[in-house]
Amino acid sequence: LAVGASKATIDEVAAAVAGAAVMVAMDNCPHQCVAVGPTHLVANVESALAERGVISERLPFKRPYHTPLFEPYMGAFRELFAGVPFAVPHTPVYCCSTGAKFPADPAAIRDLAVNHWVMPVEFTRMVESMHADGVRLF
Repeated sequence: LAVGASKATIDEVAAAVAGAAVMVAMDNCPHQCVAVGPTHLVANVESALAERGVISERLPFKRPYHTPLFEPYMGAFRELFAGVPFAVPHTPVYCCSTGAKFPADPAAIRDLAVNHWVMPVEFTRMVESMHADGVRLF
């Protein structure tokens, strides 16, 4: 469910009508997130948001990307990347799973890159970290 609201708003509404079963998978900016969960509980969140006047739209796929619910699909994906060499980049690269710079260890870089599929996108936090580090253009 694409939602025109903050992560805090979605977390609050989801906790009230769906417990921990609906979660923010993508925090894209302060006013746009994507919530994921079982269809019937996402419908509850959608209705509760509509009652508050919050705009939302169902997305045309049913894959729980960027949540722990995607874990059952990860085996082959992890195998695929097991032999791919990773190296420390010349230029700092920020991870939108953590909001911070990627670590300096190639194995840790691989772990974050691969596990990005089961971790929420923290794009808002990443941009805030970049700004705090002095990045002004990207």
